Amino acid sequence: MGSSARNSSRAAARLFGKRIYLKSSTLTPLLKRPEGSGLITRVRDGNDERQVRLTAAGQRLRDDAEKIPGCVLHASGTTLEELGALQGSIDILRKALIKRLPTQAREA
Repeated sequence: MGSSARNSSRAAARLFGKRIYLKSSTLTPLLKRPEGSGLITRVRDGNDERQVRLTAAGQRLRDDAEKIPGCVLHASGTTLEELGALQGSIDILRKALIKRLPTQAREA
């Protein structure tokens, strides 16, 4: 999620789906499992937009998960700059692949 969503315990489902490149019809079934496990709740806000909110259990899991990037960096034996360059290369590749998709698939 974006930095503002990452620092919050709630986010619009639409924005979350956009961040991970999933359309709503794909995202909804994926949200049912953590919702069923008591990690998130889904509610509609005043603008009739779905909000995904972390429960206390979800917040604890997120707190634990925030340690993962540091562990990956340490285990990789690379620098933060090298991993940043790799991420940049992956973003360039993803964008190039999306451009090659048929128009309908790009809009999904």
